[in-house]
This record gives sequence, C-alpha cells and structure tokens, in this order.
Amino acid sequence: MIAGEARDTGSVAILTDSEGMILDTIGDAGFASRAAELALRPGVSWKEASTGTNAIGTALAERRAIAVNGSEHFFSDHRVLSCAATPITDPRGALIGALDLTGSSSRGHGHALGLIRLAVDQIEHRLFRRYFEDCRLLRYHSDPAMLGTSREGILVFREDRLVAGNRRGLSLAGLSWDALDEVLFETILSVEEPRRGGLLLRLSSGAYAVGHWDADHALPRGGDLGLGASPAGEGAATTLEEREVEAIAAALAAADGNISKAARHLGIHRSTIHRYRKQGLI
Repeated sequence: MIAGEARDTGSVAILTDSEGMILDTIGDAGFASRAAELALRPGVSWKEASTGTNAIGTALAERRAIAVNGSEHFFSDHRVLSCAATPITDPRGALIGALDLTGSSSRGHGHALGLIRLAVDQIEHRLFRRYFEDCRLLRYHSDPAMLGTSREGILVFREDRLVAGNRRGLSLAGLSWDALDEVLFETILSVEEPRRGGLLLRLSSGAYAVGHWDADHALPRGGDLGLGASPAGEGAATTLEEREVEAIAAALAAADGNISKAARHLGIHRSTIHRYRKQGLI
C-alpha cells in the first residue's frame, strides 16, 4: 500500500530502526535519487540529536505521529522535503522503528500522515501473531465494525494480568503502557453477557464495547480468564476460571450440547470447551 502510494505521488517510503537509522527505502525512483543526495538513504541516522527537527527523529523522540513540512525542518537543505512519520511499537510498548513517507515540499501531501498511521496500525496488528502463545488475547472495540481490522483494540492477559496491548486497546480502556504487568482483568473490564459471535464488555469507565477472545490463543492450563459474569453472593463463582466454566456450561445447555454452536456463541475456540470437558469441569 505505502510503496504504491509513494510511487504514485513521487515520494519515498522509509523504514528506520528505533534509533532513526534508515534501513530501507522504496518508492518513486526519480525522487529517491534526490532524497539520497539529502542523506535519505540506508545507513544514515535521522535521529533528532544529529539531524535536528525532522519527521523521523521527532516522531521517535515524542513517540507520536508527526508531519514536518518544508521550512519546519531544522537544516535548510531539508526544507525542500515534506515528511510524515509514525513510530512503530511492539506489543509491550517498546520502540522498534518508524515508518515515514517523504516527498517534495512543492507538492501537497496532506494525506501522508493518515496513510502512515494506517500502515503502522497494520504492522503493529500483525506483531501479535508472533508472540504470547501462553496468553489470552482479547480483540475488542466500541464499534463492532472495527473488529477484525487493524483498528481494533487488543489486550493480552497472562492468567488475569495485563501483559501487552496495542495503542488502541490501551486507549479504549483508559490505560497507558505503564499499566502493563500492573493491572488485572477485573479492574479493566467485565463481561456483561455473552453475545452471538462475541462478548459484551463493560469498561471501567462505564462505556460498553464488543469483542472476542482470539481463537489462536487458547486459555492455558491453569489460566483463569473468564468469559461470563456471575452475581456476587453465596454460591457465586469466585474466580474468573469458574465464571468461564459457568458461561460455557450455559452456552452448551442452550445449544443442546452442540460444542461448535456454543463456541461460536461465546466467541471462543472449540478446543477450550474440549479441554474443560477432559478436566471434568463441564
């Protein structure tokens, strides 16, 4: 997407490491040659300390998406450039690089920042596929249409402790990266009721969202993340694992014992139900 946009608009897309060192560039061949003359080429650092105000260095320094156009650059030679960059973070909030789209300041590039943000959302979204095999991954959003896209919120729990997330997932829950390893599932949200194809979630702010547990991240043995809510009082489930068992049992009863139907209703993988059955909990 970004490579094609760069070629079509006479620009170059630039990937850097966490220190602003350019790793690769791609885009319009003619502008790429001009950019290389201005040190926009692999092996050159564009961190603020060495290159002054620029989109790459400033985005990394401030950990936010930013556009730097023409005369806003520190060095006069760079004022022929119009740049937009967004930092790339891993699921634990560590900076791992930046993505930049740079073109001539003589042309309009008002769309560049939005495109870069979208591309980085997609990059960060894919990173979750590589980690957290021993965790539960919750995908959720206040807008159901965003589920399954790179704009969905993601929170990752090991047992019931939050250990990772993407920026949107943390923002929806009113959290920052500092919350990782510190907060528990029940202090962030609660499951109001299972819905067909997913869960109805109530955030600590009182707002509602919809979501589902990722089917590729089944609950590990001994885990205790719940899918259902139980009323407080005598006989109520006391752990999140017990709540999950209750919700699964209720879904199975409603589905006349059909495991596939119950799993779809709860938004979980069939293997979770089979595992609880093997343990004799259902």
